[in-house]
Amino acid sequence: MPSRGAAKRPRLFAALAILAVLLLMLWALRLRIAGALVDRRLAAAHVPASYRLTKIGPFLERMEDVRIGDPAAPDLVARQIDVTIGYGLTGPAVRGVDVDGVRLSARIDDQGLHLGALDRLLPKTGGKVELPDLTVQLHDVRLALATPNGAIRVALAGRGNPARAFGGTAQVEADRLRLASCSLSRVSADLKIATDLGAPRVRGPVRIMGMGCPGLALGRGELRIAATSSKAFDRVTGRATPAGFAGRAGPARFAGVGGAIDAAGTLGHLKGKGALTFAHLALPDQAEAIADVAIPAGLPITPTARRAARGTARLLRDASARIEFEGAIEGLRASVRVHRMMLAGPDGARLSATGGQGLSWAPSGWQVDTDVASGGGDLPPLRLRIRQAGEGQPLSGNGRLDPYAAGGAKIAAPRLSIESSWSGARFDALIAIDGPLGGGFVRGLTVPIDGRISADAGIAINPGCRSISFRKLQQNSFVFDPASIRVCGQPLFARTSRGAMRIDAAVSPVRLTGRSGTSPIFLAANGVKLTERGFSVAGLQTAIGAPNHLTRLEAVALDGRFGNATGGTFSGATGAIANVPLDLKGAAGEWTLRGGALGIKGKLQLGDQAAEPRFFPLDADAVTLGLAGGRVTAAGILRQPSRGIEIARVALAHDLATGTGHADLAVPGIAFVPKGLQPEALTPLTLGVVANVAGTVSGRGRIDWSPAAVTSTGMFSTDRIDLAAAFGPVSGIAGRIVFTDLLGLVTAPAQEARIAELNPGVIVADGIVHYQLIGANRVRIEDATFPFAAGKLRLDPATLDFSKARERRLTFRVEKADAAAFIQQLDFPNLSATGTFDGTLPMIFDDNGGRIEQGYIAAEGGGTLAYVGELTSAQLGTMGKLAFDALKAIRYSALDISLDGRLDGEMVSKVRFTGIREATPEQSLVTRLIRNLPFRFNIAIRAPFRGLVGSARAYMDPSLLLNHTVIAPPVATNPPDPPIQPAESGDVR
Repeated sequence: MPSRGAAKRPRLFAALAILAVLLLMLWALRLRIAGALVDRRLAAAHVPASYRLTKIGPFLERMEDVRIGDPAAPDLVARQIDVTIGYGLTGPAVRGVDVDGVRLSARIDDQGLHLGALDRLLPKTGGKVELPDLTVQLHDVRLALATPNGAIRVALAGRGNPARAFGGTAQVEADRLRLASCSLSRVSADLKIATDLGAPRVRGPVRIMGMGCPGLALGRGELRIAATSSKAFDRVTGRATPAGFAGRAGPARFAGVGGAIDAAGTLGHLKGKGALTFAHLALPDQAEAIADVAIPAGLPITPTARRAARGTARLLRDASARIEFEGAIEGLRASVRVHRMMLAGPDGARLSATGGQGLSWAPSGWQVDTDVASGGGDLPPLRLRIRQAGEGQPLSGNGRLDPYAAGGAKIAAPRLSIESSWSGARFDALIAIDGPLGGGFVRGLTVPIDGRISADAGIAINPGCRSISFRKLQQNSFVFDPASIRVCGQPLFARTSRGAMRIDAAVSPVRLTGRSGTSPIFLAANGVKLTERGFSVAGLQTAIGAPNHLTRLEAVALDGRFGNATGGTFSGATGAIANVPLDLKGAAGEWTLRGGALGIKGKLQLGDQAAEPRFFPLDADAVTLGLAGGRVTAAGILRQPSRGIEIARVALAHDLATGTGHADLAVPGIAFVPKGLQPEALTPLTLGVVANVAGTVSGRGRIDWSPAAVTSTGMFSTDRIDLAAAFGPVSGIAGRIVFTDLLGLVTAPAQEARIAELNPGVIVADGIVHYQLIGANRVRIEDATFPFAAGKLRLDPATLDFSKARERRLTFRVEKADAAAFIQQLDFPNLSATGTFDGTLPMIFDDNGGRIEQGYIAAEGGGTLAYVGELTSAQLGTMGKLAFDALKAIRYSALDISLDGRLDGEMVSKVRFTGIREATPEQSLVTRLIRNLPFRFNIAIRAPFRGLVGSARAYMDPSLLLNHTVIAPPVATNPPDPPIQPAESGDVR
């Protein structure tokens, strides 16, 4: 009997058979069943889709030609999807997905990631899509991602569980992206993507071919990014590190951008902060504009202004910049707040804006709340606190400029303030300056400055009047005491928006005191006008030295210009140098100031300071004057004004500190010509003394001066001078004169002059005069000797005073003049005589001419006198014929001539001689009667002296004399000489 177990086996096999059949049926229907399951899941999620199930097994299902979403615009298209199925207590479940050839469209907004119809198939947390918790393998996956900033194309590859750990790569491309108001072109990236506990991470380089923003343009560059996202893609954080991106921001140019930017938020609502550096930042236009600013030379601010301009221009040509900021992007709107900004130059220059709330920008405008500082290199050490109540509100700033030096100059501003609005800016400052001024230096110059900058960049400084003071002002060797000067401008300085500069400063009357070495100085002016082209001074007055040795200069007008060589013109200048008794008048010309040296070219008039001038004013042209290092040098040509004839060349040097100096005078040759240049055109000393001067005088002179005294020397000579003097014509004067006091016209003793001919009525020749000029227009005649009629004519020592209208006395002495030579010298053809003459001729000269007073000539030892001319009785009468016969042979025992009268007028001459008739071959009755008969002749002659002597033959002719002759009675043998007292014969005219 079968057992109980045997009975059950058929039932078991039957059941297994039935199960096998069912499994075979299920396997045969697996694709349909799987399709039904998928369709039911898609239908439950309301996701339209189409696909083909090409493979199904207990652990793997494959779908091909998958299209999910709107058939006309599917959200996902896949060539093949393999779904790995696993089993658990709850039944089968999808354990993984392997996709190939996927094209996915997605969108990111402030709500996170959106995959279209796929969102309804993905698990959600809190209503937001999360990455699936399954194994994913991606092959040839392309994502078209729409973002608020633009369309992005992504090529993905990788594997892992996105909800746990996933790794892969993403190649990203975008033709154009927008960040706020900026646009990025041709963006590409090779990124590594991963998830960590479901949070995505992205890392890698992002290449940008160009970026443009309002006022910003960047070239090609790369961003190294590292970003993470929440599981739901609703929040992102990231860091970007730029490299490259050479470009421009406003007027600035830079070679590249570095640093880092950190951001967090949603892709449409990002907030970030960062620090960016800009390599080789430059503002070329601004640098050139600053470098080209024309800073006038010779001003106290010139060295510091030029250094500051040089340093600023250098910094703006090449600097490294760093900006620390934070910002936000809200859709297409952005805002930025710069906390710290710094420019650094290769020479150590620094310009920074730090502190406060920084510089803020939003679409509504700017707001500034920062501290600006500069320094290092050639930049001035500026500190400025800038504040602004709100966006678009007026801006105010307060600060200072610490001492800043350049080339020995220094500037500081203990007070600086500024107020600015959209309509312009106002500023106020107190400036303290040490610096060059013209040819000198100023210390402690304090200048208050206030003004306005218009919206179009026009500048106006110091309208109205301000007081400017200084502690010390030095010009060459001049050092001025502290002073305050009031300056007015309308305004003082202005510059238009086009760069045209205007300076308009007027200075009230100036009074300055000081010293030059140990000498006090005084400087005053009625007014000073300053413009951008230069300056003008009216009523300039200067004085140097103590009252007893004062150097002074006044000028009606002085004009100057600024530049590399400060200079200008002057006119109406007068002055004098220390103890030099000369006046400078009517000076006019040009002046320059270069490198602290003053140069003058022009003309002037040189005059004598004496109450009774020793010379008339002379014109000086081609005058040059230099002032450098406290030393004055000058040169010029002195000319007679009316004829322009060169008189002398002058070279001068003067030390202002010591008050010492000298002047050299060279007289190449003054040519005097009758009816031309005469001495009285040069000096009043010769007026009425000499006239009709002809000849040339040359020589040299030197004047030396010091605070103690003035000395002068000179030597002048002539080879020949002809002239007319009060006592007659003089010709052939030759010699030299050595002055021991040229200005006082004082010479050494024993000056010698040779005179070829002197004719006071009687010609004398070849004389020698020794003399000395003793000052005060006086001449001391030491002696004078002339050969005269085989004897000599001597001049007694005398002093002639030409300082006043007074008599000047000269006494000539005739010594041993031979009568025969005298007669021959007078050229009397019918007269002969023998004997020797001596006498004295006192002469007196005054402004009315000259005269002889009590002149007397007498013959000593007797002699003979004979007239051999022919006369008739009809001419003389009987008694005259008798006297004439007596004069044919007279031996006189005494003969004298007295002279009184004017040389240029009537001269009274009295001729007296006594003698007897000598025997002659003639034996006429008359001759025999008068033989040995004594005669006395007394003759008075009134006639012009020069006419008298010049016509001596007529006056000595007996035909004019004998009618007035008295015959003495016979003389007894050996009786005493009878007194002969006849009346004077009368006048012969």
